Amino acid sequence: NLGVTLYGAYGLRRSDEANSLANLTVTDGATGAATNSRFDNTREDRVDTGEAGVRGRFRTGPVGHEWVVAASWFQLETDNAFAWNFFTPQATNLYNPVLSSQPAFSANALRGNGLDAPALTTRTRLSSTAIGDTLSFLDDRLLVTLGVRYQKLDIANFAYDTGAQTSRYVETRASPMVGAVYRVAKPLSVYANYIEGLT
Repeated sequence: NLGVTLYGAYGLRRSDEANSLANLTVTDGATGAATNSRFDNTREDRVDTGEAGVRGRFRTGPVGHEWVVAASWFQLETDNAFAWNFFTPQATNLYNPVLSSQPAFSANALRGNGLDAPALTTRTRLSSTAIGDTLSFLDDRLLVTLGVRYQKLDIANFAYDTGAQTSRYVETRASPMVGAVYRVAKPLSVYANYIEGLT
């Protein structure tokens, strides 16, 4: 039974996050004396992912082949912003909290990007290309799979406010894969495999 199949898929996610928090610092564990300071952050994530490939089957004499060539791609971009009243904490107590209205941010609050316009701080890209072939022998009682996959990992970080790239990690690898399945009897098979990957 000969045939070739093309396939593909694409997906995406878009998400927004906004928080207004009170960071608690206990200064006396016995009495519960503490301070808190307002911390706000906003975040936007953009995820895109896809895969495509082609697979088919054919025979070379008594040997069957089921082959595949495939590629996949993933990207995550994260925009962040924050503001923190680090230098103007408010007094409170761990055991008897002091209620107060939300304080405004002070002039010397720590900030990164604008809360109403978060900017790119992290980008992650993953890509993979693979080729494989499953060979069948002995009337399909013995299956041997051979393959190789090329992967690339690219992670970059960017500074708040300036957007300048602060670090980047890039790694690539070609990884082998081999496996075998032997059907000893109709209800019993034995198998072994070896695979490597970039992590």
